[in-house]
Amino acid sequence: MFMKSKSLVAATALTVAASGAFAQGQEGLVNVSVDDNTVQVPVDVAANVCDLDVNVLASDFVGSEETACEIDQKTAAQNGIQSNGSNSAEGNNGQQNGLVNLSLDGNTVQAPIGVAANVCDVDANVIAQDFTGTDESVCTISQEQAAENGIDTSGLSDSDMSNATDTLGDTVDTTTDAAGSVTDTATDAADSVTDTTTDAADSVTDTATDAADSVTDTATDTADSVTDTATDATDTITN
Repeated sequence: MFMKSKSLVAATALTVAASGAFAQGQEGLVNVSVDDNTVQVPVDVAANVCDLDVNVLASDFVGSEETACEIDQKTAAQNGIQSNGSNSAEGNNGQQNGLVNLSLDGNTVQAPIGVAANVCDVDANVIAQDFTGTDESVCTISQEQAAENGIDTSGLSDSDMSNATDTLGDTVDTTTDAAGSVTDTATDAADSVTDTTTDAADSVTDTATDAADSVTDTATDTADSVTDTATDATDTITN
């Protein structure tokens, strides 16, 4: 079965449960100064580059014109922050700056670098350098992980989720069939060993019986021969 992946490119940063209340405007975005240019980045990215608490950023800087901190071009590049002076969170390939792909039940969703670092257990700098602006997924997550980390899955259609369920069902069926095949093979092998053992036992029994019969016949013939010899000797003496 081929699954059709759908990229969910959010118009704003995805909501993170730990980030607290959000202000009006671009949800979850704060200003950061990059070489005198002000750009907006998701709260989690700002928390990483500015070394500030997420809750502090959410309460003090979201929706305001103040900059959370000043960073250089190198730090911006490492965290996937565009510093083209456009004061926009728009990144490469239509991705919002600081968002990376995650695979969810065969579909692709996007999450801020900080969230991806947490849910995938991968360093944020590695994610920023290797995955920002690419179509690659950092890792595969479950529906439960998505819910726990506030990752929006509302853009996934019912058919997408149905396909995921079908795939899981196919996997279970394949596993069940494989287990059944192994059981049948083991049973056939056991039956074959039993038959071989029985045939061998029968063969030994037949051989032993034949040997016993042969010994009995030989003993009888010998006894008859001795009797005949004794009779002949007796006749000779009598004569």
